[in-house]
Amino acid sequence: AEDCSSFACVKIFRAEMFRNVQFPVGYIYEDTIVCGILRQMAKRIARTPAIVYNHRQNSNGTCAAAKSDNRAIDTYWVTKRVLLDHKTLGLPIDNKFYDIMLDNAKKQHAVMKTLKNKDVCKQAFVAMADFYNRYFEGIETSCNNKKRISKAIKKGNYLAYRWHCLIGG
Repeated sequence: AEDCSSFACVKIFRAEMFRNVQFPVGYIYEDTIVCGILRQMAKRIARTPAIVYNHRQNSNGTCAAAKSDNRAIDTYWVTKRVLLDHKTLGLPIDNKFYDIMLDNAKKQHAVMKTLKNKDVCKQAFVAMADFYNRYFEGIETSCNNKKRISKAIKKGNYLAYRWHCLIGG
């Protein structure tokens, strides 16, 4: 499947792909869970320019509100859930999935920094790095622009992780 964002809107999925996959109740950023898994299951991902989903910008909506409260920590739980569900579904844990999850790691940083609590952000990174190092032991990224963030995660170097998330590599 081609690379795609973790947002489910504007993508077309076959209904049978949802037999064992569902949007979890109670999470924000739950698209990441589903798309992180569906990207591995799909032979290809189709997008449509047609408006088939009406998403209304709401300054008081779930995602907008989450950026100013502690629900941003859901990105950590979403990451954990993607890894656990991926394994449960018997999907390959390979460099393709690792690259998908490195994209997720960058997004996680962008969301977590909205908490404005460096200690919480650092602890979420430590936990995320532990998951990544257990699930992706011996797996390397195939993308040159992800090698630095991969190295920071593997070494548990939070400052390097933050820096490479900010500069895009």
